[in-house]
Amino acid sequence: MAASNAILGFGTKYLIGSDASPSVLTELLEVTDVVFPNLQGDDVEVTHHQSPDRTREYIAGLIEPGECSVTVNWIPGNATDVRTQELHISGENKQHRITLTNGVTWTFNGIVKGREPSTPIDDRATMVITMKVAGSVTVVVPSP
Repeated sequence: MAASNAILGFGTKYLIGSDASPSVLTELLEVTDVVFPNLQGDDVEVTHHQSPDRTREYIAGLIEPGECSVTVNWIPGNATDVRTQELHISGENKQHRITLTNGVTWTFNGIVKGREPSTPIDDRATMVITMKVAGSVTVVVPSP
């Protein structure tokens, strides 16, 4: 039996582009979880009166790039808090990149859609930052 090639999520980085020209990607601080974009293809119905066996027929439609989210240890006033708040208020479309420990990257443009801080009584303060993906996602797998 072959050994597994699984990787740990530990070490994953989430970066967002700056306002500088050219843009510089800056890493979000204290990331604890990254949920990748949920790309979903639309179903376009093409059923007609002679469809075989009275069965609906479909073709692939446009791809909805969906959303992704990042959970961070929420530290009010730190660089991640300030930057994501600025981007949420401005609605600016910026480059985003997720980098895995094996070098695979997911790069896309997106907007900060929401920020949801949480301060439980007996646990760390966290914030879920939701991004709306605005266009295609480029996945790059480094050569072995």
